[in-house]
Amino acid sequence: MIALPHTRINDAVQTLENLCQKVRGLSDNMDMDGLSLSISCGITRHDAKFNMNELLAQADHALYQAK
Repeated sequence: MIALPHTRINDAVQTLENLCQKVRGLSDNMDMDGLSLSISCGITRHDAKFNMNELLAQADHALYQAK
């Protein structure tokens, strides 16, 4: 889980897209000895009306949708 406090949603999406590209590039630049590397990202926005468990459930749902 990555928290990006005080970050607009569009900036968070761009940050995660950049992270995904870098992780994908790792397998191109490394001898993985037959192993593969993948990444999935889900994103949610904190709302004061939700507690931490609800926020994590939203993030988990977004991650599931990304797969």
